Amino acid sequence: MKRAIATLATAAIARLGENSPAADLASNTFLLKDITDFLGPGLEYIMVCGGGGPDRSTLLFSVTANAWRRGPCIQADLSNSGIARTDDGRIYVVGGTNHYDDLSADMYAIAMPDGHEWTRMQPMAVRRSHPGVGVVGGMVYVFGGFGNSTDICLSTCEVFDTRRSMWEAIASMPTPRYSMGVAVIGSRIYVIGGAGYAGTHRTVEVLDTKTGMWTTYPPMPTARWGVAVAVVDDRFIWAFGGFDIIHLDVIEVLDTDKGEWATPSITMPTPRIPAGAVAIDHKIYIVGGAGYTGAQRAVEVLDLDSMKWSAASQMPDLRPHGSVIGL
Repeated sequence: MKRAIATLATAAIARLGENSPAADLASNTFLLKDITDFLGPGLEYIMVCGGGGPDRSTLLFSVTANAWRRGPCIQADLSNSGIARTDDGRIYVVGGTNHYDDLSADMYAIAMPDGHEWTRMQPMAVRRSHPGVGVVGGMVYVFGGFGNSTDICLSTCEVFDTRRSMWEAIASMPTPRYSMGVAVIGSRIYVIGGAGYAGTHRTVEVLDTKTGMWTTYPPMPTARWGVAVAVVDDRFIWAFGGFDIIHLDVIEVLDTDKGEWATPSITMPTPRIPAGAVAIDHKIYIVGGAGYTGAQRAVEVLDLDSMKWSAASQMPDLRPHGSVIGL
């Protein structure tokens, strides 16, 4: 949102001229911030669903209070699910496995942050765990995942129309895989890394939801599955950690405008998979997952302005296979 308003302001100056009274308004950063705050508040919470906690409760982290609390219990004991948030604040949890390692096609939804009860939605056509999930315009897209013994690495994709509560099959991914990072910028969904028949992937494939067509982007410098990704400034995709023979602490950044990857000089304090990454106010929160010493409760925060790490309040439970989303 902020980037969009800044772009409109720059365009206004170019169109009206620097001497125009309107240009003074367009270049007023305080006014632009007020407009941004009015049009759309930023994320305030981080939610963790499933993943091996002591019960079926969800966890909610307040960014401003730096504190965790328990949220509504979900009807199923799920791990390795996909998770997404629509613009109306509803959270969708899809797929995964139960404590018997049975694959699930189920979907559950709840309105947050004040919802009290999960609703079981229409299930997917295909049972899958470790899927990639992204949302564009009220449509929940589900990619690949881990399938059954006859189709371990899935390339199939489905989309759920939240207005009609209906699933539909869409074009399969070019590369079958599971446990990948997914990032959404505009109408494009970026599917990054993961594991498949050929081993661990560097692959980046992009679905244009307007055309339904897949294209290939430059691959990540480091192959990995369980990578956590976050979008910053509607342009940069930050990729954290993951696994390829060892737990990784590497950080890499894709500039989607230029189609180029860069590697910052810093690394993660705690190498881990498959943690969640949530970008809030130019900070990225790394939550959950597992590392060399086992499951992690640590929440580590990267300030993108200072490029320094700090620690936030730890999760109350160990949830190494939880699903993480900002709201």
